[in-house]
Amino acid sequence: MVTRPAVSVTVTFTVQVNGRATGCRISRSSGIPELDELTCRLIEKRFRFRPSLNRFGRPFPDEVDWDHDWIAGRD
Repeated sequence: MVTRPAVSVTVTFTVQVNGRATGCRISRSSGIPELDELTCRLIEKRFRFRPSLNRFGRPFPDEVDWDHDWIAGRD
């Protein structure tokens, strides 16, 4: 088995009451601007989250920090 290097990017975004992510921004770059932009674009377009709940059990928008690792390409 070949170990492939991982590239990490840290982003911050808001999970809305409907579980969608908005306002994604880079907190710590991977060093590859295209990969940073792709990370935010995919999170906002495809990811769905369970929203935070207040003490009454109602969802509310909440800011999230997320570390995402990308694994280098295939053979």
